[in-house]
Parts: sequence; structure tokens; C-alpha cells
Amino acid sequence: MQNFSRVAPKTQQVCPMCHAQLPTGVLYCDACGTDLSRAGVLFSTSVRPVSHHGSGAAALVKRSAVIAGAVLALVIGLAGLGSIPQVSARVPVIGTITAPIRGAITQAVEWGSSLVGRESAPTVVEDPPIPTIPGVDAPPVSITPYLVVNSAPDVADVYLNGSLVGRTPLTLYSLNSGRYTVKVARRGYTSVSRRVELKPNEGMTVTLQMKPAAAPKPSAAPRPAAAPKPSAQQPSGGLAPGFTLKDRRGVIYRLSDFRGRRLTLLMIWNLDGEAEQLIRSLQARTGGRDAVVIMIRPNRLALRRFIDTERITVPVLLANPDVAAEYRVPEDVAVLFTISDQGRILNRQIAARR
Repeated sequence: MQNFSRVAPKTQQVCPMCHAQLPTGVLYCDACGTDLSRAGVLFSTSVRPVSHHGSGAAALVKRSAVIAGAVLALVIGLAGLGSIPQVSARVPVIGTITAPIRGAITQAVEWGSSLVGRESAPTVVEDPPIPTIPGVDAPPVSITPYLVVNSAPDVADVYLNGSLVGRTPLTLYSLNSGRYTVKVARRGYTSVSRRVELKPNEGMTVTLQMKPAAAPKPSAAPRPAAAPKPSAQQPSGGLAPGFTLKDRRGVIYRLSDFRGRRLTLLMIWNLDGEAEQLIRSLQARTGGRDAVVIMIRPNRLALRRFIDTERITVPVLLANPDVAAEYRVPEDVAVLFTISDQGRILNRQIAARR
């Protein structure tokens, strides 16, 4: 509200209806005929506010601060009353009103504490999982011995309890304590194995010496896997036995499909490292044309992985030991045939022997 210092009469008054200037004390307006006595206006007054020191904005800020402090004190008081079980039980509405207020105050306190900063909890680094080795029981507690395996010559396959774990030189960590059978093997050398025992939190180094494998003794003529069919001809300069075989996708190939073209035929038993190299060489030499590979013991999964990885275009046909018997191919021996455009065997060459 605005304070007034005084009310001062003027020398003239104004008609409240037509606003005509009238002499002081006149009770009747000649201009509009208004009875000023009924209007209750005898004197007009001028109002002058009492002057205050300082600007109005500063006073407004001071009053706003006072009002805000009073409201805050009221809110805090209500929140305190709502936290008292006896009061909130007697007056449930106080608990309903003050519950969100207390929640907001709690969040503000937590946010301020996070800004001030607290010591972060230490990072817990878990140990890597301990690999399980077939044939070895897990210990009752977590212990981590290690095993270093060397061989002479190196780059030999390492087997731990019969499972292939890598090549030498090899270091195995996070093992369980107990007994293990370590074996190293390499093509052309005799495999060597040793029994070791690992103790808790201790390491062990094992070096295994391998000797060159002895040359195989010459044996009698290999026995065919199955008896040849009566109609099969000896593949030595005569007609090549006919075949009707499928590849891994089910596409049928016949020997008669290559009549009129010279055919290079590679017959293998298993898809091992030597067989893969022979197929790569055949692919590079023929470009995948007028060539075919016959596998006696097919491994579809390994064959599909090899063909997709190496992008082999030479057809690889799936056969059985009967086909090897017809072509007189010994057990586990890869043979390369050259068949003329008339279906005769021009050349027969042993490609590899395991």
C-alpha cells in the first residue's frame, strides 16, 4: 500500500460529471446541473506520496527476499513435521505434502556431494578364467602355476593331456596344479611325451628332444581297399574306368562329360596338408579347367572351409574306396592321372605318399 502525507484543498473544485472548473464550496454545477452535495464532493484533493530513501527496485528486492525466506522457512518446517511419525500419523496430509519436498532436498544434497567429489571405489580386476584340461580335476582354490614347453627341433605341435594347445616354444599360464602329460609331435620326427607335475604358484620348463623318424621299410604291393569290379580295367594305358560322382553341392559329374578333351584327374584319400598343396598346384596349372579331384574319404566340413578360403574352382568329387579300387590306387596314396580325349589313361603318377 502507498502512504500519504497529507490532503490539501485546492482553490477550485471540479465537477465529477462534466469536469467543469467550479469555485470552491459550490454545491451546484451550472454546466450539467449536478447536485454536488449528493455527489459528496465538496473539495478535490491532491495526493502526494511520502518520499523514501533509496530506489524502488532495491525495496522490491528486499521485500522479495523477505517473502522467499518466509516461504522457505515454512517449507522446511512442514518437511520437519512430516518426518515425525507421530505428527504424520495424526495429520496424514502433512506427510503427503512434505514427501516430495524431502525427496527433492535429498536429491539436492546428493548432487552437491557428487560435485564436491569423493574418492572413487578402487577398480577390481578379475583374474582370467582358468582353462580346463581334460583329465585333470579342478583344485579347491584358485592357483596359477605356468608351464613352458620347448622342443628340439622347435615349431612342433604341443598336446596337453591329449588336447592340442599350440606349438613350441609355448608358455601356458593359469593352469591348475596337478599332473599333466605333455607331448610334442612334428612331421618327420618321432613324437615324445613326458609326465609333469605342477605345484601351486610355481612354474616349470620342459624341453623335449625329438629324433628323426626312420624311413619306412618297403612293403609288399598294397592291398586294395575293396575287391575290384569284374568289369574294371587295369588303369595302365587302357580305358579309364567310368564314374558318376557328385560334388559337395550335389552337382553330378561323369567321365563321359569330358569326352573330346584331355582330363587331369587327381585322386586323394583325405584332405590333409599334402593334399591341399596338390590341389593348389593343380588349380594353378590348369586354371580349374579340364581337371577334377576325387576324394575317397570326404570330410565335408573341412572341404567346404578349404574351398571357400582358397577359392578353389577345380571340381572336388566325393567318392568311396570302390572307386580307388577300380583305379588301383593304394591306401593313403595320392595318384595323378592324365586321361586322353578318347578316355584312355595316358599317364599315371604317384603324387604323394603319407
